[in-house]
Amino acid sequence: MIEREGNKVLARVIDNPLFQRTITLIGHPGDSNYTMQVDILTDGNRRSMCSAGVVNQRYAILLKGNHQQLEVTSSVYRLQESVPYAWKAGEWYTMKTRVEVAPAAPDGASAGVVRAKVWPTGEPEPEAWTIEVEHGHAQRNGAPGLLGFTPQSRFRVYLDNLSVTPNE
Repeated sequence: MIEREGNKVLARVIDNPLFQRTITLIGHPGDSNYTMQVDILTDGNRRSMCSAGVVNQRYAILLKGNHQQLEVTSSVYRLQESVPYAWKAGEWYTMKTRVEVAPAAPDGASAGVVRAKVWPTGEPEPEAWTIEVEHGHAQRNGAPGLLGFTPQSRFRVYLDNLSVTPNE
């Protein structure tokens, strides 16, 4: 944790350029049926920005700075979908994610949907989800977590106000 703008926030360490990506799990692998929310800010400029997001039931939901996208991925080979999302370095954004899984079918497979929305922190939460991805073989459980990617370890990414709550 470091201090930024008078608040203590999590920051992606950039001391060693060999380690540009961090994934930190913060719960139990059996966790399921939860909503995550976090505020995200990246340093950088229009040519080079960090990426950051969360892990929700084994799905990575990531604001990709250099690509200006919001992406949902499980495994690059199983599921990877994104939508354009323009965001700026130096400004806080709130990300909210939820995974909803239907009851298992007789063959054990479960359909599900991964939802995420992003909006500038301090503005009202939008009604609609920014991205909704259906998955025929949804992940039924998985620990919540945090993701950070700092290209060439030049700029920091910050996370604040993390919450993990049961789905409503």
